[in-house]
Amino acid sequence: MIVKDIPKDVYCEPDQIGMVFYNLITNAIKFNTHSPKIEIGFQDKVEDFQFYVKDNGIGIEQIYGIKVFEIFKRLHRREDYEGTGIGLALCKKNYCSAWRSDMV
Repeated sequence: MIVKDIPKDVYCEPDQIGMVFYNLITNAIKFNTHSPKIEIGFQDKVEDFQFYVKDNGIGIEQIYGIKVFEIFKRLHRREDYEGTGIGLALCKKNYCSAWRSDMV
């Protein structure tokens, strides 16, 4: 895992931002068919920071880009990947703006 230099002063709810990164990193590991490579960093925007988690996992097809952020929506069978379908929905609710570089 690579963690780029991140800002030292970020004003947020620590438990919520921790949950966001926990879910994104867990998904990066879970949805990977080989050795996970994860990069965490940020872009400095005018009024805030835009954090990102990049990985070499299986990815999300563009047509499902909105669906994966809906609560209890899954793209895979429960037998293939464990989980509840809540993680990304919580990320979106708390902080994420559902921005993905391959969807722009």
